[in-house]
Amino acid sequence: MGWKFATPLLVAFVALASSARPASAAWLGASDLASANPADKPVGEPSIAMARDGTAYAAFQHFDGTNYRAGVAVRAPGGGFGPVQDLSPAGQDAFSPVVAVDRQGNATLAWEQGPAFVVEARVHPAGGDWGAMTPLSAGPIFNGPSLAAGENGGAVVAWTRNTGGFVRVEAAIRPPNGTGFGPALLASPAAGTGMCQPPHVAIDAAGDVAAIWTRRTSGGGDYHVESAVKAAGAAAFDTFEARSPTSGNSDCDSDVQMTRDGRVTAMWDFTALGGASNTFYADRGAPFASGAWSPAATLAPASTRPLFALDDAGNAAATWLSSGQIVSAVRSGLGGFSPGKALSGATDLKGQAVAAAPNGDALAAYVGMSNGNDAVFGARRRAGADFGDVSPVATTPPGGATVFLDSPAVALDDQGDGFAAWEREVSGPNTFTAQVAAFDPVPPAITAADVPATATAGQAVGMSAAATDRMSAPALHFDFGDGSGADGGAVQHLYAAPGAYTVTVTATDAAGNAATAARAIQVAPAPAIPRPAPPPPATPAGPQPLTATTAASWDRLKNGRTRLRALKVEGLAGPETVQLACATKRLGCRKAMTRKVTKHGKSVSFAKQVKGVTLRPKAVLTITVTRPDHVARVFTYTMVAHRDPKKATRCVPPGVKRPVAC
Repeated sequence: MGWKFATPLLVAFVALASSARPASAAWLGASDLASANPADKPVGEPSIAMARDGTAYAAFQHFDGTNYRAGVAVRAPGGGFGPVQDLSPAGQDAFSPVVAVDRQGNATLAWEQGPAFVVEARVHPAGGDWGAMTPLSAGPIFNGPSLAAGENGGAVVAWTRNTGGFVRVEAAIRPPNGTGFGPALLASPAAGTGMCQPPHVAIDAAGDVAAIWTRRTSGGGDYHVESAVKAAGAAAFDTFEARSPTSGNSDCDSDVQMTRDGRVTAMWDFTALGGASNTFYADRGAPFASGAWSPAATLAPASTRPLFALDDAGNAAATWLSSGQIVSAVRSGLGGFSPGKALSGATDLKGQAVAAAPNGDALAAYVGMSNGNDAVFGARRRAGADFGDVSPVATTPPGGATVFLDSPAVALDDQGDGFAAWEREVSGPNTFTAQVAAFDPVPPAITAADVPATATAGQAVGMSAAATDRMSAPALHFDFGDGSGADGGAVQHLYAAPGAYTVTVTATDAAGNAATAARAIQVAPAPAIPRPAPPPPATPAGPQPLTATTAASWDRLKNGRTRLRALKVEGLAGPETVQLACATKRLGCRKAMTRKVTKHGKSVSFAKQVKGVTLRPKAVLTITVTRPDHVARVFTYTMVAHRDPKKATRCVPPGVKRPVAC
């Protein structure tokens, strides 16, 4: 889970990226997670988390008309976010919900519950449903909660609480494969007069925990960074340790992350006496049981607001604020950080977030300004590289009511797909909405490409394909290798000439990412039609059969209907009359689909009449080909729910009223 800060910053920037470029194709459009909270009812800082398979959870303060609730919207891979679920009790206010997902897909939600202002939690096992509400703290809490997930259900929730005139850090831990959260444990000294920002926590695969916070140690200020660790199975946290010097003052920003095997990395800002604020980091080695902290190292001088994330290999992606700009750096393992790279430019800054994917990708987002209005920007880091160029995620058009964007959060799955979420406020009515945008840099996966190995020239051949994409529904296209193509998941094609062809199936998602699959097809020559022996002189020739054929393409829709793509009649010798009919209006037929053609070449296309028409099951499309003194041919396509249309060919000899078998 990537941490974020949300304190508004109004800063002067040098002109680096004040005018945003066109949005990257990887970012899809922003959408609301729920209807807007009414006037002066903020959604707070949204929290978003993703499972490795792309399942996403978004949490925010949802106003139900009477009270704030801990609202969660869930999105399955490839779909959209479902309706918001209010998971806190009705009739009571709930605040600051946070959500995290572990490696196996188990989700944990924690929030501050009124009127006692205690911390509550609920768990959503992978493939299950939300469990009962579990109280974690006494009240009232001072700030929080914060949350991190490990593996096999392991999670840690932390908060600060007023007790006896002092503010202390407490945490509750659910061990991996455990049945529930343990009691609240003291992590900090039970002393100090304040905490700035909630504590940050991390948990490894075994259930070892690390926490970091900034505590006010005197009435005159003196905020200092401290941390504590707890081994899995231990009854209490180890004695806390100071991360910052005893003289000077912290700017109240710290972060902590852990690798699966128990390595801990902490990052914080601190101002020495008479100096500027710098950003520092330190590592605690693995294995956890014998780990020791390294001396603090300077990440960036003259800087504040550090955030960072670790991928599965322990590689770090960090951002911070320096000289009025968001700056980034990366490192491999325990190596040195790369030189800082500026991500933001001349704009106001109102929040940043960073997250890492298991595969080594990372995503950073921040709220800045574009053309004088609030905008969300994002930058991607590919595994092993620096952060790339910044792209707009959501912008505010000029004119109309003033719109404020704030408090971004980001999350990624194991492929590098992701989501950004943020709070949107519209002035005037002062309504608040939680918004989300998908980040889709990964092409679809083609799961089927069924093309026959052989075909015959002049005869229609059917083909089908299927594809999946975690972020959007992919569109399918067939290139038949002869200069023609068709769209859809199920198509037919008629090759005019024999030969070896390559059929290429392309799946394209909403972000423009494409995947292809190629299949070979060998087209044999059309069979020779033997010339009939001349009839006996005294016997008049009987009616001859017509040789017309038809080919069509269509899409099978999820609702059982069939959307037509193309229809073509071929093998005409002339002068035939070709008629198209589809008469049942209630089943989707249109008036334009009744057509007669008498002047034509060797083929007739009805693409204009049928393209885009959606027919219900049992609708019948009829093509009749007639010629005086010849055996007419009648082709029918009967629509079938969730299957390809059923094609039939019948003949009508002269003088016969009803079609018969050919």
